[in-house]
Amino acid sequence: MDKPCFALRNIPNLCGGMSLGLAMLLVLPRFLDLSRVSSWIPSYYYINYYRFGFIRRAFIGTLLTPLNMNSALDVRLFALLAFTAGLAVFAILFWSLFSKSLVSLASLTLRVRWLLALVFTLSPAIFLHFAYDAGRTDIFWLSCCIAAMLLVLSKQFAFRLKWLGVLFLSLVSLLIYEGSIFFLVPLYVVVLERIDRNNGLRGSLSYAFLMALFTFAVQYFGAFEEGSEVLADRLSAMAPGLGDPFSIVLTSDLVKDNISYSLGLRFNWFGNNPIVFIYVFAWCLILFRLIRFSSDPVRAGLLLVAPFFGLFLNLIALDYIRYLSLALTLSAVSVLGLLVFDSVAVMGLRGQGPLLALLVLGCVAGPFGIVPDDALPLNPLS
Repeated sequence: MDKPCFALRNIPNLCGGMSLGLAMLLVLPRFLDLSRVSSWIPSYYYINYYRFGFIRRAFIGTLLTPLNMNSALDVRLFALLAFTAGLAVFAILFWSLFSKSLVSLASLTLRVRWLLALVFTLSPAIFLHFAYDAGRTDIFWLSCCIAAMLLVLSKQFAFRLKWLGVLFLSLVSLLIYEGSIFFLVPLYVVVLERIDRNNGLRGSLSYAFLMALFTFAVQYFGAFEEGSEVLADRLSAMAPGLGDPFSIVLTSDLVKDNISYSLGLRFNWFGNNPIVFIYVFAWCLILFRLIRFSSDPVRAGLLLVAPFFGLFLNLIALDYIRYLSLALTLSAVSVLGLLVFDSVAVMGLRGQGPLLALLVLGCVAGPFGIVPDDALPLNPLS
């Protein structure tokens, strides 16, 4: 067996194991001390359509109802176990997508391919961030996003089936977290247009229109109209430990509240943290190199820029560093998609310098946090 080829094929397996292992090191303290799990997190895994009617962010809890209703586990332990399973699925899908790009990466040296894989493995915005923010359901809709990318990159299905699959997975993402549409819709409008020159534009526009309708329906009909007190009482009656902190998300007009609050803040989408800013700047330089060397710079640029439209969620919500992490995660997905779409773009990854610099910055930073005041929570220099 040719050793370089063997090593190349094993990059996703080794880095997949490494990324999960590092993530679990950050999650383990919560398993050992359940009081470290935020009080509102378990509700995501218990709230469901059966007991509460159609209500936003209840999709995961609805799927897990047969398990959590027959489980004697502490609600925080159940939430952590469900999250860990979701994280494993996310890792499998992410590294499966990386595997698809290996054909394009074959023109690079083995060292550069390893550097790219390690940049994703040790990125403060991907596995390390989700492990630090353990319990949140972002990994579930991100898994849907990667599954959609794997679907559109497949050569086994017609455009119509791919379109239906992307629409279905986007709808599931919307039901998990309505803010996901800020990230998903721009990305898949670009992707759908790209995969079929004859039907792509019509397909992408119809997809965007339907997602706008679905989003309006979820936002309008998905609020719990009986009020936060009733919701909190019903949650508390389901299992010990489910209480009020989550109820405001499903009963209040957070968009209006957050807009009025954020207008009074400084523009601190990077947490006013120079390490975060430098890391994002270095990441964007690599994106620029990929666009420069691609065979179709316009389409490549749209594909790589699309995930960052999610940052406009900062105008109506306040988890700035979390949204930055989500944008960078989907940026990694779009990079891997571009390498499959346009193998010429891989020339933008030549040379070890940019990737090595990004890897070192990621190691220095540690996991990204959630809000600006907690941009680099484990970094002693922050």
